[in-house]
Parts: sequence; C-alpha cells; structure tokens
Amino acid sequence: MPVPLLTINEENLQVHGMNLDDECRYLGLGYWSTGNGDIRATKGVVRQKIIAAHDLIKCHPLTPELATKLFISEGMGVFCFSAALIEWSENDLNRRT
Repeated sequence: MPVPLLTINEENLQVHGMNLDDECRYLGLGYWSTGNGDIRATKGVVRQKIIAAHDLIKCHPLTPELATKLFISEGMGVFCFSAALIEWSENDLNRRT
C-alpha cells in the first residue's frame, strides 16, 4: 500500500512518505538503506560508482599514474567508507554488475 502524501498547512509544504522497503540515502551520510535498516542497497550504489570511475579512466588520456590516482579517489573512496558499515564477501567484491 502506498504511503500517503503529508501536507504541512502552515507553509504549504509537501512531504512524501516512503514505504519501509523503499531505498533512500540515509541521512546524507553516503550510504543507502531502507526504513527497515537494510543497508544492502549501499553495495549496489558503491558498485555503480566504482564502475563509473573505472569507465571514466578507460577513455581518458591520462598517464597510468594519474589514472590510478583518479580511480582511487573516485572509486575506492566510496568503497572504503562503506566497508566500515557493511560486510563485503569475496563474491561481492568480484561481481562486476
């Protein structure tokens, strides 16, 4: 059942409610969760950012040293943050998609 739209009358603001199983960014801290506390969605977000960083350096004319630095800053930073919060299995790390 969809969550109803909540309207705050004073300033006519609308707040969209979410179902407990909907994924959303958790307090702007860089990881994703559901209302039930399931943070597995973060793995998908991290994986997408790593793939984007990898694709970025594949078609950019950087030296190998600069490409490595770019990948580490763009792709590995988000992974390191998530690794403190989520358990990653070897299978998770080897998945490309």
